[in-house]
Amino acid sequence: MFTQNLCSAACNRRSKAQTLIKFFDLEVFDRPSDSPEHVPSDYHLSRYPTIFSRGRCLATDEKVQTALNNWLSSQAIEFYKGGFTRGQHCLDNKCMHEKKERKREQRHVVVPS
Repeated sequence: MFTQNLCSAACNRRSKAQTLIKFFDLEVFDRPSDSPEHVPSDYHLSRYPTIFSRGRCLATDEKVQTALNNWLSSQAIEFYKGGFTRGQHCLDNKCMHEKKERKREQRHVVVPS
């Protein structure tokens, strides 16, 4: 009975989501936002405009595009270099190597008695 309730709750949520998607005439993308087509530098750029746009009410797509273009052009070159540097660092698989190294060091810490 418990699993039956969970299944019906999930179906109910799915049905509500589909209704809202149709009501607002939203587009559902075929691929997830974390698809391999994105490079780490894409995530670097997508995080900050979200923070920048908090608390703003932009009524039209044109206003959103203008605000985003103004924000992007106002950023210093170091902002972009930072994203590409971190992205290249991860693409070179150094991120995973450093995480493994830190875990290895944590395991071999000698606690003085």
